[in-house]
Amino acid sequence: MRQRVAEEITTTFANSYTHEVSLAEVLHLQSITAYGKQATGEKYLITRQA
Repeated sequence: MRQRVAEEITTTFANSYTHEVSLAEVLHLQSITAYGKQATGEKYLITRQA
């Protein structure tokens, strides 16, 4: 299984994000409204940095 994941990491298991949001920004109403929408093709990555 590890070998399969390693071979397909840039194809089958690849991810792309439309926006990055820090943990601090996650709590802002504007951010909640944005990432709370369930829209196709919209992925948010929550990061630890401010």
